[in-house]
Amino acid sequence: GYDIPPDEWAKKFSDSKFCLTIRGDQPASRSFNRSIRAGCMPVVISDLLPLFQSYFTKTLQYEDFALIIKEKDFLKDPIGSLDKAISLPPSKINEKVEGLRLMQRIVAVNQSDSLFVPALAREVVETIKEKGCAMAVYGGCLNFESFQRKQKIKC
Repeated sequence: GYDIPPDEWAKKFSDSKFCLTIRGDQPASRSFNRSIRAGCMPVVISDLLPLFQSYFTKTLQYEDFALIIKEKDFLKDPIGSLDKAISLPPSKINEKVEGLRLMQRIVAVNQSDSLFVPALAREVVETIKEKGCAMAVYGGCLNFESFQRKQKIKC
């Protein structure tokens, strides 16, 4: 994708209903982010992408806004696995489109209707509740109860 100008990428993505997100030389993918921003439903063909590029998992799961195909299924039958993925009932596709619209508002930090800050706050709070600690700026784990006492925070 480095040889395609950015405006051509944007045009092709915004004109498409489905956009392939295939694992390349690293587990994360730029095409995943681009497809969300363009409103093109990601068709994820990467078993590692949800692990290495997890977005707001306390708010939405990949299955809420993307089509997921296992790598082994795609390698075995590329056309059949793609046909199967996009042949969901219209009601399921509509649910995923609504999820995609929500994810667009979450990742679009520079728009007036962005949900980035509330979604990020939710991720932090839910992670603290789940793990019992908050990640400090320098990457250490801070015991949440100790932090609460020092900051006089009541939950």
